[in-house]
Amino acid sequence: MNPLYPAFITGAVAITIAVINHFVTFVVYRHKNKKSKLENKLKALYSPLYLQVRALANNDPRLNMEAITLDARMDGFSEEDINKILNENAIYASSELIEKWMDFFFYRSSNTSAHNFAVTVVKEYNELRKELKLEYDEIELASGYPKDTTMYLAYQATK
Repeated sequence: MNPLYPAFITGAVAITIAVINHFVTFVVYRHKNKKSKLENKLKALYSPLYLQVRALANNDPRLNMEAITLDARMDGFSEEDINKILNENAIYASSELIEKWMDFFFYRSSNTSAHNFAVTVVKEYNELRKELKLEYDEIELASGYPKDTTMYLAYQATK
């Protein structure tokens, strides 16, 4: 038996362990990094927007959500707040959300554009929560209508 044989085996095992460790570390890091980015997206952009839309859905007839409760009304929620949130966190927004935002807030084309913006926010908020394995509302995810609106209840009744 060659006296270098044990050294070759030890070296091969060490290299194999190093390669496996590298790939496992890379996969774990990539997963944690993706989760962290999604959490930041939810915290910085979608949660504040969702709260704004929920409050405005009960106040603003342009959203065409036909609020059934006034309990969710909150003073201080406005289009300016939504613009500020989006301007500061646009990097996290989907292209669809940016398009709906521009259509409504810059061009003020119609009540339909306000409604479409609100629906997009509600759907994407719930999609993020689902992807992060957090509690989410299946009806809001499917319909885009915030809770406490007649549109939400009408959609719920069809399911």
